[in-house]
Amino acid sequence: MGISKEDRKAYEDGKKEADNIKKDPLGYAASAFDIIGALNEPSRSKSEDEAYHKGLRGEQLDEDKSSGGGSESTRGGGCYLTTACIESKGLSDDCLELTILREFRDNYLAKMKRGVERIKEYYASAPRIVFSINNLINSKEVYEMLYTDLVKKSVNLIEQGNMKGALKNYFRIYQNFKKEYF
Repeated sequence: MGISKEDRKAYEDGKKEADNIKKDPLGYAASAFDIIGALNEPSRSKSEDEAYHKGLRGEQLDEDKSSGGGSESTRGGGCYLTTACIESKGLSDDCLELTILREFRDNYLAKMKRGVERIKEYYASAPRIVFSINNLINSKEVYEMLYTDLVKKSVNLIEQGNMKGALKNYFRIYQNFKKEYF
């Protein structure tokens, strides 16, 4: 079965965003309107989300893969660093860690006073950080450290109900990586 029109469009959208980042990585930033719109837009299906991220990373879209029906949906995009860590470990896009962190973003961070601003900043710089890490000789080790310190620790704090601690941990590590790789 071929690729659905929806998956193809999501893939092309990812490629366009990657092109924009490559053209102007320091100046690339989504407007507040774009971020608010992205948070309120209908969720993409799992296969559309996967196609979008393949386009963003410059990977080929698998022509032999069916769309998977699209009945299961996830919030599209955003968790660049966490997704890169998960993919480095060979885990699925709908694993527990990503599900928890996406819910945290959508139901906690986005509703905070400066939440949308923080999401906007993250969306503007995280793709370049991931791109830089991917070009390191030791990228696998970097992602393993990020998985332990960023993903697992943040998820554990969320599971304990310590949302502020999870936010502080995530953004502390993100800011350190932004300084080093942006």
